[in-house]
This record gives sequence, structure tokens and C-alpha cells, in this order.
Amino acid sequence: MRMIWMTVIFLFGSLAAWGQNKHTEHTLKLEPGVKGNQIVLDSLHHLTGYWKGEALGGLVEELWLPASGGQMTGLFRLVVADTLIFTEHMQLGTWDGVTQMRIKHVSPDGATWEPKEETTRFSFIRMENNTCYFSGLTIDFGTKDHLIFYLAMKKKDGSSYEESFRFRRVTL
Repeated sequence: MRMIWMTVIFLFGSLAAWGQNKHTEHTLKLEPGVKGNQIVLDSLHHLTGYWKGEALGGLVEELWLPASGGQMTGLFRLVVADTLIFTEHMQLGTWDGVTQMRIKHVSPDGATWEPKEETTRFSFIRMENNTCYFSGLTIDFGTKDHLIFYLAMKKKDGSSYEESFRFRRVTL
């Protein structure tokens, strides 16, 4: 009986890992052609609120609204030396059967980085303990008042590196 359970656990683990690879120290990456999975947005309710931290050489802030209409909406901004560098409009939702975080980057003058009809997308892979894995992005929920985003970024030479964004919850 024990051997049967070990086989089932091994097969399940193998299936769960299919189509994904370690991308950076804390992020995973879906293989080309692998769509990703779905998650109930209520599982990410801890994200709701106002968060501050330091990353990318400056002050980073995020504000996440609770799920409504099948999506969570968030805003991000980076300020370095009292100068706004960029903002982001973020959406968490499910499109074509895959939960994704979709991001539109905006320069201080209001111009978007992505073409009009496009967004930067991170497809959901899995939730494990207090960690939510998207392709190229990981959210470590840590404690009630702290969270860490790990983001896989590309260098000009095509190699990847990881940036971490450490946030603490702020009460307005």
C-alpha cells in the first residue's frame, strides 16, 4: 500500500512539474506552448492593501484592490530621488482558461511602454504554501504585513537575472 501511495505522489509531482523550469533563484518559467493554470482570486486576498518598500534604487509602492468583477486591480510606482520613474497598471484575472498578471507600464509623461493592444503577461503556474508562482514572477506572501516579489528580468545579452521587491503593509 505504501508503494502505491509513493508512486501516486511521484506521478503527481512529475505532472505538476511538467512544462516548467527554474528560471532564476526564486522564479519558474513555463516552456513554450505550455499555457499555465487557474487560481481562485480569493486565494490571493492577502495581496489586497497598500504596500511600500525599496527596490530598483528607489521607493516602490503598490496598491491592490480586492477581487471584483473577476479581477484584482493594482497600481505600482517607482520614485528615485524624488523623481517619478514609471508606474504600472496591473490586472490579475483569468483569460482563455489561464490566470495571469497583466501589466501596462506607463512613463511619467503618460506614454505606455507596451504597444496599445499589448500587456506584459505572467501566467500562473502554482501556489505552494505561502508562495505564488507565475512564469517569471513569484510572490512570497511571508507574513500578514510583509511580502516579496521576485521578478526575472533580461539583460541585453539575453541572460536572466532576478530583482527582489520587499514590501511592508502600510495603513492609510
